[in-house]
This record gives sequence, C-alpha cells and structure tokens, in this order.
Amino acid sequence: MIIITGIDNGLGKYLFEQSYEDELYGVSRQTKYIPKKPNVLIHCAREKEYLKEIQLINKMIRLEPSRLILMSSIDVLSRERLNDNSTYINSKIYAEDRLLNTIKIQKYNILRISALLGPYIKANTLYKIIHNLPLTVSIDSTFSFLHYDFIYNLILKIIKTDYQSNILNITASDIITVQDLIKNFNSSSTTGQHKYTTPIVDLKRLSNIIKVHTCQEAIEKYLKA
Repeated sequence: MIIITGIDNGLGKYLFEQSYEDELYGVSRQTKYIPKKPNVLIHCAREKEYLKEIQLINKMIRLEPSRLILMSSIDVLSRERLNDNSTYINSKIYAEDRLLNTIKIQKYNILRISALLGPYIKANTLYKIIHNLPLTVSIDSTFSFLHYDFIYNLILKIIKTDYQSNILNITASDIITVQDLIKNFNSSSTTGQHKYTTPIVDLKRLSNIIKVHTCQEAIEKYLKA
C-alpha cells in the first residue's frame, strides 16, 4: 500500500490522482483512520502552526512505513532563513531531524524541493506575474521552478528502484529572476522589497536518478494545463 497525505490540495492532491503499481490510500484533513505499516508513505501534508506540524510528523513516523518520502523545502539550506522565525522552515527542519534520528523507519527519502508549479497551486509569484498582480518579492529575486509531474516521476523512480535512503536537493537545472519573468510575460506587476534567493545546489545525485528539467520546461507544462 502507498499512503499519500495532504490530498486536499496542491502537490498531495496531484500525486493522489496519478497511477501507481500498488494500492493507493489518501489522507485528507477529514481522514479518521490511517493504516499502519504501508509499503510507502508520501508525506505532503503540512500544518500552519509549528506545534501541529511537529505532531503531524511524529504521527507519520508512528505508522512505521517501510519507506517514508518526506516533502521538505530547499529553503532549509538558506542560512538567512534558518535565522528567521519562519514557522514553515523551522517545522521542515524539525521534520527532517526527527526522521533522520528515528529507528522506526527502515528507508527514507527527504525531498528538498524548490518552487513548484501545477494544478491546485496557490497564487505564487509566477501566477501573480501572469495575472499582473503586485508582488512582495524584489525584482532581483530568483526562482527555480519544478512541475508537479517532475516530482511524481522522481517518486516513481525512487519506489521502483528501491533507491537508497538519502536527502535530495531538488531544483531545476537553472534559475530565473523576477525581472526576466516580468519581461517574458510583458507583465505590469509591481515588485516589493523582500529579496528571495533560491539556494544553488549540486544536482549530480538528482541527475543520477532522473533527467533534470529547466525552468522553462516547468513553466511551459504549467501553462499548457
């Protein structure tokens, strides 16, 4: 059995709609019962409150899946963000540490993912630029976009090849600035003061598993949907 959490929206919902070779079980906010000891648990769910996020990852670990695939964020690598009070980033750091230090999980994969594109996505920076909405990030901010489909195919390869336990830093093969996005979409969006910078990471480990896409490939796939 493969269990996917967070199927109410976003990446979790998209992954739950795809095909797998094993029985699929979805976990939403309304789910009362979750089977123990699945073959794979893909943990996409998140809580807005830090304490609830901690409780959630501990609950997932107690299910004792044979493999736990945790959706984390590439932003845990940013020292600037590690020093702020971001509940989201701090909760991801805790979840990673908790998973790395438990003896209950035989196999794990921590996916530190950059900016995502796909159906059910919230109004992110690209969406706002396309629709000429004001931005909070600065014009020199950088993003590295991935499509949901890339994450789905990566997960399939991890499961099918019984890939080793590890942490994967996952971005596109390139980055793009807000300035370039505004120019490319001929957008009238105004920019803010917050400079967001996508961490630059070594993609050798990722490229040994799957062909790494470009930002443009992710954007084109998103626009076609």
